[in-house]
Order: sequence, then structure tokens, then C-alpha cells
Amino acid sequence: MKTKTILIAVLFNCFNISVYSQDTLNKLPEGWGLKGNSNLYSAGIEIDTVLNKKVAFLKSTAEVYKEMDFGTIAQSFNAIKYLGKRVRFSALVKTSNIERWAGLWFRTDDEDGRTINFDNMGDRPIKGTNDWNRYESVVDIPVYSDKILFGFLISGKGKGWINDLKFEIVDTTVACTGKIYKQTPVLPQNLSFEIPSLESYEVSYRWNFYNKNKSHKISIVKDSIKNENVLLIESFHVTGTSLGFVTQTIKSRNYRNTKIKISAYVKSENIENEAHLILYCLKSNNRNTLSKKIKGTKDWTKYEIIADVPNTSIPITFGVFLNGTGKIWVDDFSIEVIEGTDKSKILDEPKNLTF
Repeated sequence: MKTKTILIAVLFNCFNISVYSQDTLNKLPEGWGLKGNSNLYSAGIEIDTVLNKKVAFLKSTAEVYKEMDFGTIAQSFNAIKYLGKRVRFSALVKTSNIERWAGLWFRTDDEDGRTINFDNMGDRPIKGTNDWNRYESVVDIPVYSDKILFGFLISGKGKGWINDLKFEIVDTTVACTGKIYKQTPVLPQNLSFEIPSLESYEVSYRWNFYNKNKSHKISIVKDSIKNENVLLIESFHVTGTSLGFVTQTIKSRNYRNTKIKISAYVKSENIENEAHLILYCLKSNNRNTLSKKIKGTKDWTKYEIIADVPNTSIPITFGVFLNGTGKIWVDDFSIEVIEGTDKSKILDEPKNLTF
């Protein structure tokens, strides 16, 4: 089990550290590559007499293998078609003399290359010699996914064949086989503060709070007029610089090269210093900060910020802060594109799934 756990960690980064073997890479069809310890394995296309069709093979070529050595044939494609879906990746696999283990693997990454979800059949490995059987891996594809990566791997010695790969959207009655890792989302979440959080650093799901000098109380309360949950920031004592704010961060992928409008409904009471609706667009190492000032005492009022999101923007952070004394209640955030095109809709499909 220790070996499998270590190999999972290595596979997380195999697309970044792989040594490519051009001799074997050229034998695979378009879209496919030999990765991992590619100098210890070979891959290509053969004709299988049972299936009577082309199949891909992966086989060991060395005499001695270290504990961490593995080879994989793999490819990646844009996740946009499957965002928010549960997906089953399956394939026909045949093996011969697998000394350690083999398996399908299925992974999703965010736009920064960090792993979101991963399964490599490490808990249900293929070993030894087996005729053609269909195996599967099922993972959820969160809306903040960027790429899907998949393939077939062998750890140590042996040979395997693979064919008839499929990607299918399934419902929640089909159990997941992968593990999910929490990442920054692409789309804004929980904009009306109705979803509670179990995380200590969140006041509500996906909303992080900061309370400098512990001078403010930040909570979710039921508003009697709106009859729904709202965010409340209130000061209870002020010493020196006092600041309380609540923000959410999303990836900028859907908003680059567009003009966006962020809005929220705010109610204020006795704001003596200042409160703001805020929007940060990070441009490389420079922060572009926009804000809309909230003053005095007002009933529920809609506040808006309009901003250009440059192509170099990385994350977008939005929220509210209260500096000094008073109270603000906040609800119903929204972000919309008012000019420009969402370029994340460009779709790449997996290739050569039947070789």
C-alpha cells in the first residue's frame, strides 16, 4: 500500500517531469504519449487476433525496476464538456505477467496544474495475466476543472494492452472511485450565504473572513425583511486600525478580456468611517483594486462595480469590508460579463480512443 501511495503522488506530476522517448512516442497515434519512466518502457500499436482490431500496448523493457518505476500511455483534453458532471472512464484491458500492478488512471487539474481529483486503481489493481476485461474509473469533474488527463499504467515488469476507451456522464447512483481535493473555483459560489460552512476560516461556504484586532463580529444572520440568510459585519470596539472583511476568490478563466459587473445588496447603519464593496483583479504581481464606498445609514441598496479583466489576470477576489464603527448587512452578490466573449468554451475532445 505504501508503494501505491507514493506512486499516486508521482503520477500527480508525471506530465511535468516525464522524459519522452521519441522512438516509442512516434509509434502511438495522435494525442497519445509515453510518460513516466519512459526509458524503461515501450509503447505502440498491435493487431489483436481476438478483437481483430488495432490495440495499444505498453510493456516493460528493463531487467531491473526500482520501487517507484512506472510507465504510462496518456493524453489530456479540455474539461469544459464535463464540468459539474460525474464521469466514468472505462476501457478494455488485457495483461501479461504484471509483477506489481497495472491500472487505468483518471485525473482532473485546475488551470494552474494542481490536481483536483484522481484515481489510478491503486486500491483495486490489475495483476498477473488476464484476458480482455472492461475496467472503469469514476470521478466528479468540479466546475473549476481545466483539464482531464487519463491513461493506462504499469508499475514494474509486465505488458498490457488497451482498447475501446469511453467517457460517459453518469448519475449520482454510480459511486466515485477517485478522491477530490478542494481548489479555488472558476464560478462564484454561495452568493446569498445560504450554504453553511464547517471550515474554521470561512464564515459561510466559500466566504473567507478577516478580523483585524478582533474588533468586528462577522456572522450569518436571518434578515426579517428579506426572510433569508445575510452576511453581517459589525464593530463592537475600535482600537487603532480596525478592519473586518469577507471575500471570495475565483479563477479568472471565464472572465479574461471581458468587462464584468459585480453587484451586491447592502444595508448599512451608522458607518462613521467607511465600508466598501471591493473587487481585486490580479495582473501578474500588480493588484488592480476597485471599490464602491458605503456611508452612513441606508436601507437595502444595490451597489455595483464595473471592471475590465485583463488577459494577464490570475484570480479575482470580491467581497465587502468595514473599516471603523457601524454595521453592514450584505446579500445577493452577482458577477456577470457585460462585454466580451467567454473564451473558455473552446472544446478539445480526446483522440483515438479505439486506436
